[in-house]
Amino acid sequence: MHKSCKELSCKETALSLSDYCWQHIPDKKAHVSRLKEDTKDKKSMKGFNLKGIHAHSIDLSRADLKGANLSNADFKGANFSDANLTDANLIGSDISECEFIGAECNRANFMMANLSKSRFWHADMKNADFAECNLQAADMLSASLAGSNLYHADLRDVKFLIKENFTGKGGKEYINEEGPKTARESYANLKQYFITAARFNDVSWASYNESRMELRRLWKEKRAGVVPFLVMGLLCGWGERPLRATVSAFSIITGYASVFYFSKAIYPTFSQTYQPTFLDMIYYSTITFTTVGYGDFLPRLDNPVYKFLAGSEAFIGIFMMGLFVFSLGRRYSTR
Repeated sequence: MHKSCKELSCKETALSLSDYCWQHIPDKKAHVSRLKEDTKDKKSMKGFNLKGIHAHSIDLSRADLKGANLSNADFKGANFSDANLTDANLIGSDISECEFIGAECNRANFMMANLSKSRFWHADMKNADFAECNLQAADMLSASLAGSNLYHADLRDVKFLIKENFTGKGGKEYINEEGPKTARESYANLKQYFITAARFNDVSWASYNESRMELRRLWKEKRAGVVPFLVMGLLCGWGERPLRATVSAFSIITGYASVFYFSKAIYPTFSQTYQPTFLDMIYYSTITFTTVGYGDFLPRLDNPVYKFLAGSEAFIGIFMMGLFVFSLGRRYSTR
């Protein structure tokens, strides 16, 4: 349990290893030196309160800082390599130009912190919160960011940030998706970064998930546009899944072929006795879908519904072919 600062007028909590907060501590250098000694002696700093401390270039490598409060502190140039920062609070801190190589930062809160030019090689930062923090020119080589929150984070010139950084359980890549609005903005932020970095496969991943979060938002808010937006997602993954558009087209062709076959809606023009097979209906459905229409098979004239079915498939076919071209161009373009 942390005690209050001894300064009577102060409402802050006292630092660990002291009776005062950082503002009122009598000998700041002595406190930092004691902190260094505890690190060398490998003493646990679990749950330590180091709020507001100024300790440039301090060596906290391998330190156990699980659940520690490091908010509004100045650790510029510090070494946190192999340190345990699980659940640590670093809100608003200056931790620029630091080393986090191999650090454990699960669920750490870096909100509004300055992490520019810091190195996170092989760091485990799953479910960490980087909302509105400065990650400019940070090095993310092999860092694990699955489930992290990147809402309005500054990603300019970040090094080695790729989709695979977000690989989590089951080999799936994802960020924090608890709130569809913030998740959508985070995916949009990543999309803009990947565009700048010319990583176009990663752009497609971020863009698809941005649209997926928008669908969740529309569904949650019961917006009228949710149905067409959902249909676009199912048909082509909002332009990011050309294969899905192809599968959708084949499904429509097969579906219409089944209706034509079982309703006996189509007759051959080349023979009065020939009985069309299901493969004939697949063929007819395909040429109708693609609007080729060779004329060797036609809808029967005794029921206008059959003409409507053929016409509707041709209309859908034009739409789907355009959708496929759009998806293919979007998926593999430089945007």
